Amino acid sequence: MLKSPRWWHLLKLSSKMLRLRFIRKTDNHQLAKKAIAEQLSELGGIAMKIGQVVADVDNSGDLKVLVNKKSAQDLEDMLPIIEQELGQDAKEIFNYIDESKSAASLGQVHKAELKNGQLVAIKIQYPYIAEAVQSELKLAGLIPGLGPVKKWGMDLNAYKLTLQQNMQKELDYRHESQQQQFMAQSLNVDGLVIPEIYSQWNSDKILVQSWQEGVFLDEILDWPMIDRMLIGRSLLITLFQSVFQVGKVHGDPNMGNSFYRHNSQGKPEVVLLDFGCVLSIKSSARLSLLQLIIKLREGDLKHILENFAQMGFDSYKLAHIHQQLPLLAQILCRPFLDDEPFNSKKWQIKSSFNEILGDEKWWFRS
Repeated sequence: MLKSPRWWHLLKLSSKMLRLRFIRKTDNHQLAKKAIAEQLSELGGIAMKIGQVVADVDNSGDLKVLVNKKSAQDLEDMLPIIEQELGQDAKEIFNYIDESKSAASLGQVHKAELKNGQLVAIKIQYPYIAEAVQSELKLAGLIPGLGPVKKWGMDLNAYKLTLQQNMQKELDYRHESQQQQFMAQSLNVDGLVIPEIYSQWNSDKILVQSWQEGVFLDEILDWPMIDRMLIGRSLLITLFQSVFQVGKVHGDPNMGNSFYRHNSQGKPEVVLLDFGCVLSIKSSARLSLLQLIIKLREGDLKHILENFAQMGFDSYKLAHIHQQLPLLAQILCRPFLDDEPFNSKKWQIKSSFNEILGDEKWWFRS
C-alpha cells in the first residue's frame, strides 16, 4: 500500500497529466506517459479506472500497463479475507488457490480448484479499496463548476451522483454476480461466453465464477480474417441485443474485461468479464435510438431533435444547435447508414464535431 495519503498522490498525478500536454520531445513524452500509467495502475480504484478508459483510446500502447500489469498482493495477505467472507477454512472448499496473476482496479483474481475438480476464479476485493474509493468520491465532490462546466450549464452534480452510485454498486460483488447471471440468461449470442457464477460462495467482497482463459483483443490481429469477422459479429450482436432487447449494457468495456480464444472445435469465442457496472436503458430511449437510425437510413431528417430528447438529451440546449442536428446525427450513426463493412478509422467524430460546431459542441456534450 502507498504510505502517503491517496489524495496527495492523486493531486500529484493531476499535475503531471496537465504538464504532459506541454512536453514536446517525443522520447520524454513517452517516458512521462509510461510513468503516469504505472502510478495510476498502482493506485487502483477510480484512478486506475480512468486510466483504463484512456488506455483504450490511446494508440501508442504506453498505457497498456493499466489493463494487465498492476501488481497483485500476495495470497498470504488475501487468504484471511477469503476465509472471513466464506466463513470457513479455504481448504474445506478448494484443493488449491494460486497466486494472483490478474490485478484490477478494485480487486484481484486467483485461479483455484474446487473439491470436485472444477477450476474457478476467485475475485477478491482489496481490504482498503472501499475506504479509498469513498475518499476519492469526496474529492470528486469538491470539483468546482468552472470553465466549460459553468459556461455551458453542465450538470456536474448529476455526474458526481452517478459516479458515486456506480462505484458503490461495483464495490458490492453480490450485485455484480446478480447482474452477470441476468446477462448470461438474457443474451443469446453465438460465440459469446459469460462465466458461470457460484452463488453459494459469493459475498460483498468475494465473487467465485468459472475459470476462463484467452488473450486480449490486440493479440488477435494476426488471426485469419474469417475468425476476426466472427468475433466482430459476436461483439455486435451482443451490443445490439443488450441495447435493443435486454435494455442493459456492459458499462466498463475496457480491453481487460474480455478474452478471445478458440474453443475445442476451433470456433472463435468472446469471453465477457466484469459486470460490476451495467447500464440500464429505458425502453423509450431504446425505441427512439432505433427510430433515429431508421430515419437516417431512409433520408428523413425531420424532427431529429425529438428523437434526441426522448433519448434523454436536454431539448433547451439542443435547440441552440437544432439546424446542425441532422448532420451531427448522421456522423454519430454513420456505421449504420451503409450496407458495406465500415472502416472505423474513417469515423472522425471529434474533428467532425469541431468543424461543424466549434465551441458550440458543448451544447451537445453538456
